[in-house]
Amino acid sequence: HYCALKDGNIQHQHVQKRDRGFYGLRPDATEDTDDEHHPTNPTASPSTKTAIDNDVFNTLQRIAYKKQQDQDWRNLSDLRSSRVHYLQALRQARSLVQFSKVYFPNSMDFRGRMYPIPGRLNHTGSDPFRAMLEYAEPKPLGKVGLYWLKVHVANKMGMSKLSFDERVQYVDEHVQDVIQSAESPLHGDKWWQEGAEPMQCLMACKELRDALSYSAGAENFPSRLPVAVDGSYNGLQHYSAIGRDQFGAQLVNLVPSERPADAYTGILKEMLTVIQADARRDNQVAQRCLGSGKGLDRNHIKRKTIKRPIMTQVYGVTGYGMTEQILDEIVKQNAAHGLWTMTDMKEMAAYLREKVLDSLGVTFRETQQCRKWLTDVTELIWNAQPPETRNAFCWTTPLGLVVRQPYRVRKELSLFTVHGHSKIPGDSVTPASRKQLSALAPNLIHSLDATHLAMTALEMQNRGLSMMAVHDSYWTYACDMPTMTAVLREQFVHLYAKYDPLWELKEQWEESFFLDLRRHGLRLPDPPKRGDLDLNVVLKSPYFFS
Repeated sequence: HYCALKDGNIQHQHVQKRDRGFYGLRPDATEDTDDEHHPTNPTASPSTKTAIDNDVFNTLQRIAYKKQQDQDWRNLSDLRSSRVHYLQALRQARSLVQFSKVYFPNSMDFRGRMYPIPGRLNHTGSDPFRAMLEYAEPKPLGKVGLYWLKVHVANKMGMSKLSFDERVQYVDEHVQDVIQSAESPLHGDKWWQEGAEPMQCLMACKELRDALSYSAGAENFPSRLPVAVDGSYNGLQHYSAIGRDQFGAQLVNLVPSERPADAYTGILKEMLTVIQADARRDNQVAQRCLGSGKGLDRNHIKRKTIKRPIMTQVYGVTGYGMTEQILDEIVKQNAAHGLWTMTDMKEMAAYLREKVLDSLGVTFRETQQCRKWLTDVTELIWNAQPPETRNAFCWTTPLGLVVRQPYRVRKELSLFTVHGHSKIPGDSVTPASRKQLSALAPNLIHSLDATHLAMTALEMQNRGLSMMAVHDSYWTYACDMPTMTAVLREQFVHLYAKYDPLWELKEQWEESFFLDLRRHGLRLPDPPKRGDLDLNVVLKSPYFFS
């Protein structure tokens, strides 16, 4: 079938004459079939060829055109939505700028995670919203503060994989770019726009420029800018501490090192070793993943390909979800070279999912054993309970917070009134839903992460220092950063040195589900044996939070 661009009409092949060859004719073309005017004739007039090339295209091209049109409309819709969102936040900021101090009250969810109650404009927002906030009371930078301010600039430029000294050296080498960005951000090279978080990078450039030009010296500059450090693969850090995973701890910076470790690269190396072995055994999918080495058919398995599955696997993503995440990345790669069909890409995604799971079992052996124990125990308890009266899983954190998962079977009743139709909760007491099982592992890690945050905040308050946090990202004054990083390490060690989450869960669930387990003559298995990691090494790890 062929379709005309100008009116979108589809011309079926049986309407066209057989002797017209591959090309169709414009709707206004004549039925002249002389050889001298035939579109396949090399001597046909140029005007005829041009009209045909411009006005006729095949169905595949039209499908691509419609897909691109749909994508453009989605992008436009997202842009409009973002514009409204940012304008409302700016209006909120203009209404608050008249006050010398602004406080953000927080609420706590069922896991203990804290969120600011005011919407949009708060430190949990995206890059532009965070860039608008600073501390109300300034503090002198000091020599250490200037060092950490430069580290902060490098972090916002996306240089967090370098060592701290290398980040400072990077900023020193680009000090002219920093000054130019601060003084004329919309002119010149616009260096700050190359950053991973450009608006926060711009504010850091302004702060550093002001400090370097301060008349009394940079060390005496009164700084208000919050400087941030982030956890390194925070979920895997907690799992490695729970299972005392020695090898996994090295990949997530629990162990001291000269440079920050990269867990994704470590897992990728393990995967490539296995894939290359499969390719030598004539596994066609493995050979397709590695490529032939000619032209664009090479280096198809990259860090970005496996990053999302590894990141979300800790938080309970299903096998199907991992496959879809890998498939998304492969489809993006295929758009550049077009070497694979959709069937090929689905086979590759399923194959790589298995290799990711196998590599996680090798690099994070104790971690995977902990996750398997959680899955087995929750399934055992779930099957032991009567379906009509299943209770939610709950546990108590080291700070005494009782975490009860809220997922229940949803029962609704339809209510018809003269004003229309609505649905209302049908039963206030309903049994727990199966989401209790899939959500338990991520909720457990989130509750321990929230406990670590609360313990750190309490210790910082006891020392008379300020901080704010977004889950695993901690902010404070540049001059107080060494103290806060030390407190983070101390509280993490304190949390797991005296508290074993898996044994605590076993004891609490044996008590909570005693009757159901006794009815079936069941006993919960003991947690897996721990590894050889000495948690005290975390106290000397500079890149635990970096």
